[in-house]
Amino acid sequence: MDRIPPFPIPWRNIIIDPEVLYNSDEFWQHLVFCENSTAESLSSLWITLYKFDHQNRYSKPMPWIGIYIALASLFCILAMVADLLHGFRNRKLWFPCKYFTLNAASLTVIAVAVKLPMDLTNLMPGYVDQAAKLGSLGFMCTMMANILPSLATMDSKELVTNIIALGVLVITLVVNVCIQINTGSLTYHVDETGSFLAFDNAFVTAHGFIPIVYVGVLLMLLMIYACSSLAILKSKQILESKYQAAHQEMEEPQRLTVEKLKQHVRNYWIMAGTGSPQFMTACSATTSASGVICALSTVLHIHILLSNIRSLRDYKSDYKWSMVVILIIQFIGTIMGTIAPLARCFATLSYKLSIKWIWNHIKVSKVESYWTQKLSEWKQSNIPFPSSSRKCKIVIQNLKILILSICIGFQKAVVVACKMIAVIPILSVICTLYCFHRWKWVRAMFSDSGIVELVPDPQQLAGKDKDLSRYVLQLQDDMEFAGRTLKSISKSLNCLIQKAKKQQPNNLMKLLTGSTSFPGVETFDCVPPLLSEEYLGCWSLPIVTLTTIAMSLPKIQNNMVDCLLSSVSEGLVYVTLVEESLRSVTNDQVSLQKEAKTLWLEIEVYHKWLGNKLPKRAPQGCTSTAGQILQLLMDTAKNMVTEVESMDIGNRNDNSKCKYISAKSMYSITETILLSYHANIDQVSQEELFEKLSSMITNILASCLINLPQVIVMKCHTSAIEKREASVHAAAQLLGETMRIINTLQDRELQRLNPDKLPYIEKWPCLFKASFFFKNHSILQLYQKSFWIPKNKKPNPDHILIQPNISSVETALEAWQRLTTLYANPSRSHVISLKKKLVDNPRVNRTIQAYLQDMKQIADNLALAVNPVDDEDLVVHVLHNIGDEFKEMGAAIQARDSSISFSELQNKLIDFEIHMTKKRKKSLSSFPTSISLIKAERHLVGTLKIPIKTQEEGISIKEDQILNLPTPESLTILKLFATFVTLLDILLKNVNVCLAF
Repeated sequence: MDRIPPFPIPWRNIIIDPEVLYNSDEFWQHLVFCENSTAESLSSLWITLYKFDHQNRYSKPMPWIGIYIALASLFCILAMVADLLHGFRNRKLWFPCKYFTLNAASLTVIAVAVKLPMDLTNLMPGYVDQAAKLGSLGFMCTMMANILPSLATMDSKELVTNIIALGVLVITLVVNVCIQINTGSLTYHVDETGSFLAFDNAFVTAHGFIPIVYVGVLLMLLMIYACSSLAILKSKQILESKYQAAHQEMEEPQRLTVEKLKQHVRNYWIMAGTGSPQFMTACSATTSASGVICALSTVLHIHILLSNIRSLRDYKSDYKWSMVVILIIQFIGTIMGTIAPLARCFATLSYKLSIKWIWNHIKVSKVESYWTQKLSEWKQSNIPFPSSSRKCKIVIQNLKILILSICIGFQKAVVVACKMIAVIPILSVICTLYCFHRWKWVRAMFSDSGIVELVPDPQQLAGKDKDLSRYVLQLQDDMEFAGRTLKSISKSLNCLIQKAKKQQPNNLMKLLTGSTSFPGVETFDCVPPLLSEEYLGCWSLPIVTLTTIAMSLPKIQNNMVDCLLSSVSEGLVYVTLVEESLRSVTNDQVSLQKEAKTLWLEIEVYHKWLGNKLPKRAPQGCTSTAGQILQLLMDTAKNMVTEVESMDIGNRNDNSKCKYISAKSMYSITETILLSYHANIDQVSQEELFEKLSSMITNILASCLINLPQVIVMKCHTSAIEKREASVHAAAQLLGETMRIINTLQDRELQRLNPDKLPYIEKWPCLFKASFFFKNHSILQLYQKSFWIPKNKKPNPDHILIQPNISSVETALEAWQRLTTLYANPSRSHVISLKKKLVDNPRVNRTIQAYLQDMKQIADNLALAVNPVDDEDLVVHVLHNIGDEFKEMGAAIQARDSSISFSELQNKLIDFEIHMTKKRKKSLSSFPTSISLIKAERHLVGTLKIPIKTQEEGISIKEDQILNLPTPESLTILKLFATFVTLLDILLKNVNVCLAF
């Protein structure tokens, strides 16, 4: 056979359809009509056939690659739709980015979705092929406009990394499209006969101009991204400084009741909502410009699809039928994705609409400082030079200043361009509002009821908004939020709390209602450790261990066990929150929490404890007692602990450590229960033991969940500005779910224990051990209800009088006996004097705190004298002696259906006193002592030669000048003239304000 030539011989006047080359019979029929059927020509045809055959093989999977592109596009669409639903659900019509954000995963999916414009090897000869490729460019513009606000959710490092990655993707896409524009591959078309039509003027004009427009749009969006990133870096610093200032001024509620917690969460909710970096980005000029650009891109995409709607079967690329799927899916994505960017163009309507607001938006040449301040800081900063040459430093410094100066100018140009584009929706808003107001005016003219429209009282609205406006964070001080915006933010909090109320843990509440105190905390673990190494305790592990013991009792009914499991499962969710939020997290604490979660999963799902199967029900003839079950569990745990002890330190891993922690907890708790029953353990039934275990679990849960108010307060304040809004949202959700729990447990709060120690379970036994001596005496209850003296306060004189009486005793028992002798049998006259003092004890000029402490001390002394006074009588005596200033508060309390406790009365009276003090100061500050009035009085006094000075100067009238005092008529003239001067001053001020407006 002859050697195949190294190059094919060109054939002229022959049109070969690729489909013909795949069929040998038709191939030879075409060959018959060839003019030169030489060997070289046959070899050339054979090579061409070989190439087409391989090309056919390689192009077979291309339709499935097209489906892969369509799936990536569908994934992006679903994320954008999820953001739309999230915005509608939370009444945030500026649609924050929660699901479709800029990160490594989304950039990868976006790169797959826009593969068609990046494909340089495959021709797109069909109308559908060309429309799909151009539609991918429009889809890319829509996605970029959608994820722009997500830049505000990143820290500085993530922001720079993602902007660089997006820039590489966009520049690569633009370069590939420019190559295709230059080569003309975007304007080729093959007709039905197989001929390439490269000079169809209409086709070239349409499909040659549109790619250039898309390239310009992509580059403009990329510049907007870079410009917004620089502004976000500085705006976050401004918002953070304002947040910290507001946080410093805000006082944490002392007694964390549900109402105070709700108000506390509301304040931080306002700060997080108005100071959200995403919201500030959505209201910026760059975001508005991107929305307008996205809308124009969508219009262009619609034009492309409508022009090719009749040619949906004209696909001739290797992607074949998948091009139709890509075209339709990306068109739907473009339409759905335009909603959010277009809605963000009107996000600035959240501010008060005024002439100043309109002027700030129309004045496009003004560039705020935060747009360029970051570049200015970089320009003024020093760069560490590796070279010690002075000339090199001068060159680099000057080059840096030159480059950054150009960047500042470019940044200002982009901002001005964006403001010019953003004027389009602003003008439409102005026209719409003008037409709306004119329509209302016309309707009022022809309507009888239009004259008496109900207008809200401006003072009432101002009073409501004033409380919320204290916590508003604004990037620009001259732009104020509208009242409807603050109401909407506050309403969203109410909706969230109401929704969370429906998710309250009902099973946990049933369990907690059986707890009235905290005796289980100090009794669950009283055994010294088996090993020298001891780990700090955690709340969840003893709860899980006690539940395991309860599940090991085979004679207990399944419904009771299931009810306990459901309650503990709900409680562990909040126990974990307490441990993670309030405790200082160490490696040992992390191990404990991790082991507790793993152990609970094994118990709840598989009914096993460290691989040992727990019995579900008692078999026939089972005679195991509760003591035997406890002894079996204790021996099993002890063997596991000893096994870990026998291991070398180098061979111990995380599993062995976790195994030791769980086994040690089981050993300690079972041993403690056995010791508590002494020799009577065999007489204890499984039902009694189950009830005791349930009580211990309940009390430990109650002791832990008493810290939930502190968890809510801590979640309201977080250091990271990007996570602040989500943290406050979690706090509001937690408050709604745990309202009943907090109300149930708040009256059991132990005031003798430092609140900082409440989250630590290892601190609780010390509390109960300290009060062990008093637990069988009534004085313990009295001390629990009395005011405990802080360390920084001086002791009460009564306590000083007690000290000499017990200073000579040697034991605590002798001290107690001596105190009992002194105070157990008081005289009748002493009791009568205390009762008289309680009935007739006016407050006079004392503060509420001092007065209530005095009344409480009298009641405590009566209780020591075996004449206790209940809370209701004490409240009556307090309200009787408190004075007329608190008459309104007393009437409101007496009108209540239920009685009020003394502690609640104390909180309300203190709050009312603070309110009255502020009101008094405000009334004094608003008293008419203006400068003009004082000057007028001084002028008249000087004219009439009256030796009187103002009260502010503190000078009284001398005795020898009394004869020079004016007559009553002159005093009347003086008052009238002073009033006239004051009114004239107010009138001039109003005229000046009107002229300035």
